[in-house]
Amino acid sequence: MNNISRVILLLFITVSFCTYTHAQKLLMAMENLPPAVKAFQKKQNIKSIPILYASDFDPEDDGVADEVMLHNAIHRKIPDSNYQGIAVIDWEDPGFPLLEKGDVQSTAFQQTIAKYLRVLQLCKQARPKASWGYYGIPFTSYWDSATVLNINKRIDPLINAVDVLLPSLYNYYPDNTPQTNNKAYYTANAMAMAAMAKENQKQCYIFIWHRYHPSNQDVGLQLLPKTVFARHIQWMKTAASPLSFDGFIWWGADDYYFKTGSVAIQKEAGTIPFDKHWSNTIISYGQMIKKQLN
Repeated sequence: MNNISRVILLLFITVSFCTYTHAQKLLMAMENLPPAVKAFQKKQNIKSIPILYASDFDPEDDGVADEVMLHNAIHRKIPDSNYQGIAVIDWEDPGFPLLEKGDVQSTAFQQTIAKYLRVLQLCKQARPKASWGYYGIPFTSYWDSATVLNINKRIDPLINAVDVLLPSLYNYYPDNTPQTNNKAYYTANAMAMAAMAKENQKQCYIFIWHRYHPSNQDVGLQLLPKTVFARHIQWMKTAASPLSFDGFIWWGADDYYFKTGSVAIQKEAGTIPFDKHWSNTIISYGQMIKKQLN
């Protein structure tokens, strides 16, 4: 093989590699973080992103957005009018169950879609340079992961309107729990999300959490073992290749759950001051996550 042929082959391999691999970014969506964690973020170049919670604009959880409260929340949580990062709207109840399983021809369904589009429109008007999306949109599913693509066709207007797809893949069961299949859950959903991102030409960041979901009464809010968490991240990365997705958004609210009496978190902290325990936990898990993405 002559030198020119070698150069061509090397270029082909390089282009192919860049095309079929994608280094995911890590973002964080946690509020009131201790100084030690903020220093860790700065060192590791992990950016924080803002979330507008339902309590910021729908305090009654009745599906009616208070537009004045929404306006104030946007300006409070995103004071920079030129902010260009990802911005999240977390408005799950009572709309999500209807959007996911309700009659798409019903008046209630159409009104709910309209409400979500209206809030999104107001957010975009207030911070037009931000990339807006709804937490949990597109929908994922533990038990019906094979049908996720069809489920999300119900909300095409919302998928088309958001700037970024923000599905959630939290952990509900320890690995090897009878009658569950975590690997199928993570792989099938990650593949579907990557496919939707490509089809709709959208950014896609998957929400992850270092704790078991509180709906599990046996292990809810306990820490995932780091080896388990790392395995789940690798399952998602591998399953989504070569389509891939842009990265992960690491959510958490350890301080909220500690202050509201979580036995699991209070037991973890023991006699250690909570802020120190919280900092140690986030830094330790953050180092592990970054290692999985490098």
